[in-house]
Amino acid sequence: MLRMLEFNILSGGNVSIDLTKCKSCSTKACIRNCKSSKTRPVLVLKDGVPDLDFGFDELEKGACTECLACELDCQLYGNKAVIIELTVS
Repeated sequence: MLRMLEFNILSGGNVSIDLTKCKSCSTKACIRNCKSSKTRPVLVLKDGVPDLDFGFDELEKGACTECLACELDCQLYGNKAVIIELTVS
C-alpha cells in the first residue's frame, strides 16, 4: 500500500496526504468536502483511503480548485493527514 498520496496543483503548490493516517479515519472528511472545477470531486474513496479521480496532468492543469476544504476538514474532523503547500510570490 502507498504511504503517501502527493500531487501538484495549478498554482505550483503541492497536496500531500498521509494514507497511513487515513486508514483509521472514521469521517473521511477530506473526501466528503472535496470539490473540483469539473463535475466530479478530485478525491474518491478507494480501499478505505483517498485516491485520485483525475490524472496528475489534469490536476496540474486546474482540476483541483485549491479550495483548501480537504485540508481544513481533515484538520478539524479527520486525522490531520492532508497538507497543502501553496507557493507565495
